[in-house]
Amino acid sequence: AMAPGKTANAFITRVFTIMAFGLGITGLVSWLFATKYLGTMQDAAIFFGGPMRWVVMLAPLAFVLVLSFGIQRLSYPVATAIFIAYAAVMGVSLSSIFFIYSIGTIFQVFLMASVTFGLMALVGATTKVDLTKFGSILMFALIGLIVVSLLNWIFQSSMLDFIISGVGVLIFAGL
Repeated sequence: AMAPGKTANAFITRVFTIMAFGLGITGLVSWLFATKYLGTMQDAAIFFGGPMRWVVMLAPLAFVLVLSFGIQRLSYPVATAIFIAYAAVMGVSLSSIFFIYSIGTIFQVFLMASVTFGLMALVGATTKVDLTKFGSILMFALIGLIVVSLLNWIFQSSMLDFIISGVGVLIFAGL
């Protein structure tokens, strides 16, 4: 039998692999939908301005609810199919970003998020320290961040906005 640490690392590696696969599906579907189906800003405005916008906005939530509440009752193939469908619908939902931002900006953000995710996965998989004890502290920090964000919404300080962004990255990386 495997040692508990190796089993946990194998599980986390599998979860991260599945998440990377899902993110790849989302990115590919988003790009294909924007370039092959919509094509122009006018087509995007019609699609996202009509009744389909509600379907595109609410469908990912429906998938999350089905997976969250039904995960114990779903077979592995059904849960996998729902996850792939969720990733694809998220791609359709996010396809509008190709009409707002340049491909270079989108790639840069994707690369930064991927590197951060990969580094945090590496830290989590290789550290010998039990990181779960930081969860409650980080949740309180997140509540504080939300309160400060709401206050900054009123006061609109660009320096505080910068600080909130940095602290937010650290809190969410920790969580």
